[in-house]
Amino acid sequence: MRPNGDSVYRTQKCRFPHGNVGTFTCRDHTLYTIIYFWPGESMTVGGVKFKGHSAHFLATGLPVKFTQRGSQLIFSGLPAHPPGDPLTVIFAECDSEPVRRRFHRKQIHRGSRKPQASLFPGK
Repeated sequence: MRPNGDSVYRTQKCRFPHGNVGTFTCRDHTLYTIIYFWPGESMTVGGVKFKGHSAHFLATGLPVKFTQRGSQLIFSGLPAHPPGDPLTVIFAECDSEPVRRRFHRKQIHRGSRKPQASLFPGK
């Protein structure tokens, strides 16, 4: 736990709508991406409302390449195999508190597709 402890202690859980490789925590202007299932050479965190300034592996301090496209933070050039076992943490320094963008049903179902009927009529 020691090399990745900063991603757990004195942090709070961050929920992002697109993420199936692990979980997210944050503290101040830092987002911690805790990766349980290694994604391969790239990984996208969707729905972000902040701009990333830098990204590094928490255990080693080695830099992680990233780009940002709209509400997507894309980590790229990752090694083929995870550098940590049983998990790897990437921390990203951000320009503001790392929060996710909330999507409304109309934003999700753009174009000719209609929103699906509610499971709870009258809501």
